[in-house]
Amino acid sequence: MTRVKILQINCNRSYPAYDLALATAKEMGKDVDAAIKVTDPGIVVTGQGKGKGFSYIVTPSFSIYGCYASPNKQVEELEETLEQIQSIMRSRCDEFIVVGDFNAKFPQWGMKTTDKRGHILIEWIAQHDLNVKNVGNKATFYRKEYGSILD
Repeated sequence: MTRVKILQINCNRSYPAYDLALATAKEMGKDVDAAIKVTDPGIVVTGQGKGKGFSYIVTPSFSIYGCYASPNKQVEELEETLEQIQSIMRSRCDEFIVVGDFNAKFPQWGMKTTDKRGHILIEWIAQHDLNVKNVGNKATFYRKEYGSILD
């Protein structure tokens, strides 16, 4: 399988960062919560699409799904996003990578607590026999005394 490097950017409510990300998405012709930009000229994109809270690309070897689940939205929207991704994955027979900011808490990716989103996501991960690739338990986002870890 091709080695792929993935960089996911969370604007962290920074308006300048959000504006830059939005401008980049518009430049790419995207109007979505999540966007994927391929910078490696060796990766040939043969298809692309989007759904509520995610976008994806297709290459001859694999597909990548990039997701964003706002913490301000109902948990049912996360379930809807995962169902849409599952539907697309079933229609394809390729390998796939799912990346995202799910705003979900679960010990498997280093959080000390679990929330409903975490339970939904970990069940979905298990159902599809996926592997969590997060390493470590160092917080990547801080607000006052609270820190969270990539999910």
